[in-house]
Amino acid sequence: MSDRGLVQTSGNHKRCTRCGRWLPSTKEYFFADARTDTGLQAGCKDCYKEHRAAYLDRTREDRKKRAMEYYWSNRDALAEAGRRYRQSHRQSANDAASRWSKRHPAAAQVRSLSSQSRAKTGYPICPIMRWWLVGVLYHDQCVYCGDPMEHFDHVIPYSRGGQSGIDNIVPTCEFCNRSKHSRTLLTWLSKRRSETNG
Repeated sequence: MSDRGLVQTSGNHKRCTRCGRWLPSTKEYFFADARTDTGLQAGCKDCYKEHRAAYLDRTREDRKKRAMEYYWSNRDALAEAGRRYRQSHRQSANDAASRWSKRHPAAAQVRSLSSQSRAKTGYPICPIMRWWLVGVLYHDQCVYCGDPMEHFDHVIPYSRGGQSGIDNIVPTCEFCNRSKHSRTLLTWLSKRRSETNG
């Protein structure tokens, strides 16, 4: 791809094709692009960043949806790849876990208590204690709407193979829990959005 005819240059300056400013023809102001005659992109870095931010904002929901679909359809393979990585990169995995624990102290405490319980008794924290800790972790509020917590919900419904582990249990209000029932999270959120918009 050539930028000839699109980009105006004058000495060691060039004009951004988006905002029209004349800027020095350097990598400080333009990203490199080997496909162009000047070796630099046609638009300046400021315009590129603005365009990129607008694109990411516009496509956020679609990217989240595709990421969730990919995760759920490849969950076992991703978990196995994670286990293999942690085994072969033990130190960096431990460092990452330490950083996560510092950013999420309440969740780290629940994990720690569960590990200690498993080491002593062979079982993780009893379900009632684990669920109580989940409530504490989410400040006793419904994760879906923020109302006071009244129930616990299996994010992946129990009837669809969801477990009662701390990574699948969240506090909910009665309305959200009953309306979600045995639907998957994406199905329920889509139905709820269409009811709200319709």
